Amino acid sequence: TKKRAKRLDRNIENLKRKDERKKKDDIPLGINVAALNMIYDPQTFAEKLFHKLEKCNDRLEIRLLLLELISHLIGLHQLLLLNFYPSLQRFLRPQQREITRLLLFAAQASHDQVPPDAILPLVRTITDNFVTDRASAEAITVGLNTIREICSRCPYAVDADLLSDLVQYKSYRNKNVEI
Repeated sequence: TKKRAKRLDRNIENLKRKDERKKKDDIPLGINVAALNMIYDPQTFAEKLFHKLEKCNDRLEIRLLLLELISHLIGLHQLLLLNFYPSLQRFLRPQQREITRLLLFAAQASHDQVPPDAILPLVRTITDNFVTDRASAEAITVGLNTIREICSRCPYAVDADLLSDLVQYKSYRNKNVEI
């Protein structure tokens, strides 16, 4: 009957869509972590990449790619590249393009081996630029989520004064903004 034929056609189309989605999901996205694990001397490699980033006058996209690779290396191998955090700090402004990626790089590059003196200015910059009363609710949410992720990776990233300031956002009028 016509009804069975339509149902059969619909089921065939659904199966084709599922196969296409599965093929898209099989394509690897992002950075190959296995390749990063096999790097012979990740500390030297990260230092060379950072030196190249410092001298680089290329477009923002090229700098972002270098920052992404360096932050992955730092987070994966728990490297100490203390100059990375102040250089990342320069880019952290709410009006910056690709700011969510930059905040992601800040969170990825934090680990428990990083001294609090190195990462505390970065967290303060995020707090000053994003978690303020004059910022939008979305900016506050993004800033708090980034600080939460940094603190989960590096527990001593926040001092007592900053923590008391951040706790005040517990009862903020917008429910998206919560600690």
